[in-house]
Amino acid sequence: MKKSVLLYVYPNFKEFEVSVTLSVLKKRFDLHVFTQVTGQVKSDCGILIQPTIKFKNIRPWEYEMLILPGGDSLGPLSPYLVKLLKDFNSEQIRIAAIGEGVSLLSRAGLLDGRTYTTSSPTAPYPEGHFVNKSVVEDKNFITAKANAFLDLGLLIGKRMNCIENVEEYNFYKGIR
Repeated sequence: MKKSVLLYVYPNFKEFEVSVTLSVLKKRFDLHVFTQVTGQVKSDCGILIQPTIKFKNIRPWEYEMLILPGGDSLGPLSPYLVKLLKDFNSEQIRIAAIGEGVSLLSRAGLLDGRTYTTSSPTAPYPEGHFVNKSVVEDKNFITAKANAFLDLGLLIGKRMNCIENVEEYNFYKGIR
């Protein structure tokens, strides 16, 4: 049985920011999708996503990673999502956030003392240490600027042992 990763979706999330990550992870992990809204979620490009797990049924210890894509409007941050993010962090489960998705970590109070990056217009966040790099890894957090989706996916692929050889890596980089 494959292990699982969890993807948070919300109206108008930017699916392209996590497409490489999901493509790399699919070899070794099942993907579970959740949301705070009822029913299907429409992405920024208009793709309809059907959540596969209910919020109340998520047990962080059953996942290897939580993925937080960016978007133009994350909406309100519910106490349930804050608790979930804190639970993932306290279990030291990897959390990958890109673009505006990093603001979820800030709004949940999880960037305190952490090094991070983002291209979010609301950053830098005062509780963390912003670094102007494409991708930043700090303990169990991996953060990325919105345009660093390829680098994020490849780093996650390495960390999660999903990239098996240089040819596969070169495929994503467009190198023959």
